[in-house]
Amino acid sequence: MIFYIHKNVGGTNKHYTFSLLERLAKLNRHDVTPDPARAEMILVSLCDVTGLADLEKIRHYHPDQRIAVGGHFAFYYKACAIFADIVNVGQGFEFFKCKNESEMRNLDCVYYRGKPGTLTPSTLIEWEKCHVVQVNTRTFYYWGGTGCKNKCRFCFTSWTNKHQKNNEMRIKRATASVKGKGFLTAISNEYGEDYRYTPVKDMMLKDFIKLKSCKTRLVRMGLEFATPENRKKYGKPFPDEDFYKAIVLAERFGVEVQFFCIGGMDPRRDWYNLFSEIPWGDNVRPRVFIKFTNLEYQMFTPLFKCRHDIKTENYLDKKFIDKMFQISVYRNKRVRFFQCKYPAHALWRIGTSLCIDRDQYDSMKALSKEKDIEIVHKALYSTKVIETDYQDEVKFWYKKGS
Repeated sequence: MIFYIHKNVGGTNKHYTFSLLERLAKLNRHDVTPDPARAEMILVSLCDVTGLADLEKIRHYHPDQRIAVGGHFAFYYKACAIFADIVNVGQGFEFFKCKNESEMRNLDCVYYRGKPGTLTPSTLIEWEKCHVVQVNTRTFYYWGGTGCKNKCRFCFTSWTNKHQKNNEMRIKRATASVKGKGFLTAISNEYGEDYRYTPVKDMMLKDFIKLKSCKTRLVRMGLEFATPENRKKYGKPFPDEDFYKAIVLAERFGVEVQFFCIGGMDPRRDWYNLFSEIPWGDNVRPRVFIKFTNLEYQMFTPLFKCRHDIKTENYLDKKFIDKMFQISVYRNKRVRFFQCKYPAHALWRIGTSLCIDRDQYDSMKALSKEKDIEIVHKALYSTKVIETDYQDEVKFWYKKGS
């Protein structure tokens, strides 16, 4: 087949996903054209709900061409199918083995409007076909793994992607191949000595505080919720003292750290209480970054069943972030906060992900810039998107009988 791969990234950097898609297409004897008019099928990889707007535009400009969607967001396949002809759910290696659209439609991992039966996301990864991609002057990407061994109740990634790791020898060879040229960024939730040249590491906080040394520029960790009770309830059990210990340890190692926090579950006073006890410090480096995002109830996660319990008063805004900074910087000058998106945006993302037809999509699209969280909250019910649930139509590897 002749494919056109839609590349929705700016600049001259070569995005790893698109490079791998092109490689898989050619390895399976397909052609890739830079001209969508010549293509038999337009391929679109969606990593996020905001990509639906791009998909809508692609359909508008190419009304008569076949469009196939894959990527992280493709697990919301009914939303994707509003504009796409077929949706590949899970990995794409099986998809590219097909010689034509008919074979694609027969795959258990492919959805099209009206397709009967259950869907089984593809978990096949042919690691030997993955390659190192240079994305800018000094940065190289290589696929090191997918999924996560920890199943937090709120984490969409761990519940939709099977935990798999690339071969250690391949990772070592990939790391060695860029030595002296730049840094290798391993695309993975894993970490370890095989990734020692990676300037940024993603770790669990409980593992970070066990380290004796740490040679990297930045370590990113999930703090998630404000209280030990909620952290334990939703899959990240550790006491407040471990958070404080990580801040002290990062200064000793001389590395910057970034903590990810989820607003919307805990009352604001719990966040104020947590940060009013952080360790004292007059140094301004290494910096401690705090990034808040507001809670999204994602389908396929255990938390999704609680989507009717949204507490809009717990969602966080700029005023909250400013107060948090004042509380924290008084005690420790290393702490910095990223501003979070306005609260209504998180509810808009929930609603748009759950759309299953054009009317619902248009209704949510009209609210894409609405700042009043109560208006968006009401729209989740008036459009009935809050009732969308097709989890039982998907057969994941961890379900009984799979």
